[in-house]
Amino acid sequence: MHDIIRMFMDVPWTSIYLGKDVSESSFGRLWFTGYQRVFLVLRHYAHTNCTLPRPFERYNRSILQVLTKAVCPSGSQASREDWEQHITQVVYHINTSPHSATRRAPFQVLCGYDPVRPRELSILSASGLSLITEEKSTEEIRKKARELLQASQTRLEENANAKRKPADVAIGDMVLLKSYVRKGKFTTPYEGPYYVRNTV
Repeated sequence: MHDIIRMFMDVPWTSIYLGKDVSESSFGRLWFTGYQRVFLVLRHYAHTNCTLPRPFERYNRSILQVLTKAVCPSGSQASREDWEQHITQVVYHINTSPHSATRRAPFQVLCGYDPVRPRELSILSASGLSLITEEKSTEEIRKKARELLQASQTRLEENANAKRKPADVAIGDMVLLKSYVRKGKFTTPYEGPYYVRNTV
């Protein structure tokens, strides 16, 4: 993971934050701590003109939140320079935590079984034995996860549309369209008017 961070630090986009080109060593020594560097790496796509799919944005945000608590807990004066030591634990924690929608960990949905925990490497625990004999097949786990995910999406859609009213527009009416392009402070946020020629 440290090599990946270093790869990001060698590219010219560091000038976006500093306003000038600097080397990796002076960048780390003079400007930002290691914790702030990993923050910039995780937020890299937000500062360039490209967008990641939402699951990746959510994953990066989760890593950043857990990493913040692991590196510098509240009320602690711990140094933020040791963030690299926590990345493996943070990713393991996220991949093995049950998701609220699927009720299963991402690792379990992908592989069909729970990951072997470090404590279980030295001893064969009872959970490992029951896992071999009682666990369902991977396809059944994924099918159940898809059903739960679909139910969760339907529930979220119903909550989002609870107070939504259908547009009362007839053919021949004149309407204004709201523009989400950022403009000046005193410019109108609407475009038009336009005539309605057809309704869906």
